[in-house]
Amino acid sequence: MAQVVEVATVLPSRFLGLRAAPAPLPALPPRPHGDLARAGIDEIEAVIRGVWPGSRDAKRRRARGARLVLEHLEGFAGEDWQQRWESSGLNEPARPVGAVARKPSERDEVTVGTACLFSLRIIRPSLRAFRSTRFLGYGQRFLTAQHDPALDEFWRRVQESRVHPLHHVAGLFDVAAALTTESIAFADITPEAFLHYVWESRDHGLCFKGRGKQARGLFPGQLAWQVLHAMGQFPAGTPATLRAALLSGQRTLEELVDRYQVRHRGVRALLLAYLERRSAELDYSTLDQLSRSLVGLFWAKVEDLAPGQADLRLDAELYGRWRETLDTRRDGGRRHEVERVLRSVRAFYLDLHSWAVEEPERWAQWVAPCPVPASELRGLTARRRRTKERMDDRVRLRQPLLPALVAHLEDRYHHLSQVLQHASLLAGGETFCLKGRAYQRIWTEAEERRQRHGGH
Repeated sequence: MAQVVEVATVLPSRFLGLRAAPAPLPALPPRPHGDLARAGIDEIEAVIRGVWPGSRDAKRRRARGARLVLEHLEGFAGEDWQQRWESSGLNEPARPVGAVARKPSERDEVTVGTACLFSLRIIRPSLRAFRSTRFLGYGQRFLTAQHDPALDEFWRRVQESRVHPLHHVAGLFDVAAALTTESIAFADITPEAFLHYVWESRDHGLCFKGRGKQARGLFPGQLAWQVLHAMGQFPAGTPATLRAALLSGQRTLEELVDRYQVRHRGVRALLLAYLERRSAELDYSTLDQLSRSLVGLFWAKVEDLAPGQADLRLDAELYGRWRETLDTRRDGGRRHEVERVLRSVRAFYLDLHSWAVEEPERWAQWVAPCPVPASELRGLTARRRRTKERMDDRVRLRQPLLPALVAHLEDRYHHLSQVLQHASLLAGGETFCLKGRAYQRIWTEAEERRQRHGGH
């Protein structure tokens, strides 16, 4: 039987060999209020009532929400609550815990109760499962439960940062989310572990400011990284900013493949060997694009659709399902590079056919019928020509307007520069005239707060 393994995401950095890698699970997980992994529901409910302050009704709602979740998990196999959580399917992406509620009025209670279970380290969710539900105020809830002076110091330093208070909340949330999903204490957070959280959040569109399309390409944790570095949590020589830590050079072939976490060891080795042979004739950019097509958009998706797939023989039903997923991006938009992916997959299969004749001992075991029919790529030249015609038409239409656009932007820039220059010298409520128009300086609460803290 073919061996299937999990491959951790490992991303490089040009600083000290810094790599994003999940923190190893500690031998003794953090237990701020004792080992509750196998505790009874009544015992856990009593702890929840005592940890967080609030009115009698607030305590009741928290405890009742946790009870509803635990009673739901009792119906699944497992020796402790973590195993039951994983058996229930709630540790998978896009499975909000609100579905546990038996009626709509219980959803808020279930959400709050689940957040309490996470904060007490009774359950360790995956990052994508954790972000499937919006936990309001999770950072503060987690902070209260830990009783960790170092984490309290981190929060104090975050609040002293001269940024908008929303960024303070985001900084605390990022650290709380990283510690929760990686099941480590604040003292054990490392640059590698936090980078892993940052990359996973970015790749899946899970930034604090939004999820999905809104957060695509955004890196969370920027303020948190600076504060962690400033308080000496990271080793000497670690970049002071997250932006600097993310700068990386060219990735190795192993890193190009492993970023997609291919589970099947044999197919992973095949993809590495294929890319290695093609690398002699391709520049790095083309090789990176080829790895995205073959590994990220083809095989990784095939494994998601058919986890037991052990070779390249895709039946018509599996190919049809993969073809449907290829047409749509994660954010729901239409994918435009479908033909490029199909060409790469078809060339991959045909190359294996040709190479198996020359080196059967290396390639023959992977030879399989190409699932991409030739009809999928028919008319490619004509479609490319139509695309170029549309691009040329856009240039011809817009080029005569370029001088007018430049002149408008220059006039607008000089006008706004003069407005800013005059307004910067005024107090709130004062007015000035510029080119026949009157302007009043507005003074907001945010500006008042910035001035109190020495800002401009």
